[in-house]
Amino acid sequence: MIEKVFVIPTFRESVLPPLKKIIELLERGGFSILLQSDFALKLGRSSPDSSEEENLRNADIVLSLGGDGTLLRAARMVFGKGIPILGVNLGSLGFLTEVSFEEFEKALEALLSGRYRIVERMMLSASVIRDGKALFTSCALNDVVLHRRSGGPLLHLSIRRQLFGRWPHCQHSHRLHGLLAVRRRAHREP
Repeated sequence: MIEKVFVIPTFRESVLPPLKKIIELLERGGFSILLQSDFALKLGRSSPDSSEEENLRNADIVLSLGGDGTLLRAARMVFGKGIPILGVNLGSLGFLTEVSFEEFEKALEALLSGRYRIVERMMLSASVIRDGKALFTSCALNDVVLHRRSGGPLLHLSIRRQLFGRWPHCQHSHRLHGLLAVRRRAHREP
């Protein structure tokens, strides 16, 4: 049962009016709100001394308010924690977000009545390894771009695929200028 909602808004100041409205609707629905302390202060709310990690430990769901960039930031934050994300689009484009601001009340009704389905998405993980040492590692929801420095040598790229938490012997090596790895997007159901 969803009780605690960790709200992760975009950093734009224009988020404050819709953020206030969404928090009001959530509280009216009986949800407890977890906020990043800087946003709690901007809204004049008393903020418990909870870190982002503590908010994530206590959250039943994350509500991403903004666009695709905010949703991608939220996805990196919850990576490996098993917390679902509901993306609310506050901009004009929003390929990854699920509902618009205007549709939020309807989505909230679905949450309250249990009429929703959690769809698991695959995350990509990328590491830059030189001489056997990881220089950089990150995760991504939809794509990873690797490219060489301007005028730099070709990249030597090894690709391994992880299945069910294990690395089977499936590795490919290539020399190339760059690579765009994209997760295939499943179609939306009505």
